Amino acid sequence: RSGIPGTLVKSKPVVSYRETCAGKSSRTVFAKSANKHNRLYMTAEPLSEELVTAIEKGHIFPNQDVKERAKMLVDEHGWDVNDARKIWAFGPEMTGCNLVLDSTQGVQFMNEIKDHVASAFQWATSSGCLCDEPMRGVLWRVLDCTLHTDAIHRGGGQIMPTARRAMFAAQLVSEPRSWSPSTWSTSRSPWTPWVVSTPPSPVSADTSSLRRTAPAPPSTSSRLTCPLPSPSVSYADLRASTGGQAFPQSCLLHY
Repeated sequence: RSGIPGTLVKSKPVVSYRETCAGKSSRTVFAKSANKHNRLYMTAEPLSEELVTAIEKGHIFPNQDVKERAKMLVDEHGWDVNDARKIWAFGPEMTGCNLVLDSTQGVQFMNEIKDHVASAFQWATSSGCLCDEPMRGVLWRVLDCTLHTDAIHRGGGQIMPTARRAMFAAQLVSEPRSWSPSTWSTSRSPWTPWVVSTPPSPVSADTSSLRRTAPAPPSTSSRLTCPLPSPSVSYADLRASTGGQAFPQSCLLHY
């Protein structure tokens, strides 16, 4: 009917993970440019969950007034005022919940490499070094730089790959982790004593958590959280255990 030639191949759903770090960098890392004339020194650390949530909900965003954003970071999240005013970029895609900031003091030419470091930051946060998944909740600090005095030797071709390698190195010495998503699943089926007395397989799974069951004629609904990928959670088994009467729906709850 669709007019597509050949046979349609159905694959398993793709689960999107997130990469992060669980602690501050155990040491300062650095990376050298290909021409050996530039060095970047960086560290990484996790952002608080409250700040990550505020960024995801749009309370703190890239186009926000710098002074207003700095005031929120200082008053609500305990940031240093100098750090709060020197955020270079959000990422990935310029809106994500990862940050890179300038913590250098008295270093020349930082404004000239700012855009190159921000571009490398977008590149690094869109595909991390653990499993090429987007990053979430990581803060990078540029602590120091050694830059060539000639502008032609510190262009984007030299700075961007160097900054990306430094960010990956900082992530690896900061207790890197990967997060799997948890879903909020709702199952609705016609109310019968047989359906209520037969627990669906996701409810009885060890990795899932039943939050609410509401048997109310003429239908009953169950809500549960389950991490992905979870081999014990199968919508096919759920429909089979309820005689094809259950209609499950899922949405992302958190990572």
